[in-house]
Amino acid sequence: MSYKIELSLAFTITLCMLAIPVSAAYAEPGEIVRCESRHGNYTRCESHTRGKAELDHKISNASCRRGKSWGYEDGAIWVDNGCRGFFKIVSRDDDYWGHDDEVDNKERYGRCKLVDRDRDSVIFTQGCRMKQKSSSRVDKYVLKMDSGRKFVFKDTGDGYYISSREGGTVKARHRSEGRSKNIFVWNNWRLVYENRN
Repeated sequence: MSYKIELSLAFTITLCMLAIPVSAAYAEPGEIVRCESRHGNYTRCESHTRGKAELDHKISNASCRRGKSWGYEDGAIWVDNGCRGFFKIVSRDDDYWGHDDEVDNKERYGRCKLVDRDRDSVIFTQGCRMKQKSSSRVDKYVLKMDSGRKFVFKDTGDGYYISSREGGTVKARHRSEGRSKNIFVWNNWRLVYENRN
């Protein structure tokens, strides 16, 4: 009698397990994944993250800072501390974000032009080296002028910042035009990097 009950129970459990939706299906590169930290709790959302995930837009009042309240690892996006948002899955083969976690891209040599946007005047045009370093916690561009002056732009999850001469940071914007041109804008300045052919 007990054997029949155990067999029936095992059969019922198996049917229930088959009815539970499996979340192992990975999102494809380019897809948007919703991931939410409810009541400030840590949450993992399975996704395809062999390349990279980006915060597409947040839907929470709490901040979403990469490495602090969101990130990606081991095939999943994670959120914490109330961060809720939509995350874009980016392929490792993507032309722009095509690198693994903790990759230090090669230094490129080109020309840099610094423009005073208020006066619409060019401050300087000179040779420069640009290096991009990316990891799960930060995207960083380092541009070093031939004159020795250096500009460092960092994105830790809520946009780019440049270190100011007075200390602290200033909000900046970054735009790339293919792999040959990068534009950085902050305050009244615009710094344009172009590859040399």
